[in-house]
Amino acid sequence: MLYRDEAMRVGVLFHELAHQQLYVQDDTAFNEAFATVVAQEGVQRWFISRGDARAYEAYLQAEKRRGEFHGLLKQTREKLQQLYDETYEPDLMRRKKQAIFRELKVDYQKLKNGWKNDKRYDAWMAQPLNNAHLALVATYNEYVPAMKTYLDKADSNLPLFYQQMEQLAGLTIEERHYKLSTMMSQ
Repeated sequence: MLYRDEAMRVGVLFHELAHQQLYVQDDTAFNEAFATVVAQEGVQRWFISRGDARAYEAYLQAEKRRGEFHGLLKQTREKLQQLYDETYEPDLMRRKKQAIFRELKVDYQKLKNGWKNDKRYDAWMAQPLNNAHLALVATYNEYVPAMKTYLDKADSNLPLFYQQMEQLAGLTIEERHYKLSTMMSQ
């Protein structure tokens, strides 16, 4: 961690501190989205407080690329879900699944072409990909847009945002995920 850029180091600290502030047993998707949004807000405030506009712009660019990358992974999960909703013999299903993963790699290269030598996701893409890899990324990012909406509606007031998240934490997992899903569609 110490060898990563400043934004990453600061982000990890805010992320882990957010888990200390609020953690819901058995709801990884909620916990990770919450900590991710707090980290993003914390990094933004960190750079603004230091008056480091260049570093903040670099951070925003990295966040934009992260969003594009996660969008690509989400599209792939959706294609795989469509495939799994069909009925194919196992060998054909496996070949179609492999084709979707090959398409992901091609689409990643196209996406990356506009990134000016940014290789931050190359190692992740170089590994043999499977459903578990996509599920892990989804778990960490699924509700980030909803939580950003909550934070925006709270005018970036973190105590108010924490209060709203604590209210969500008091719900059942089904109720909580329904509210977050509903917030994403607004």
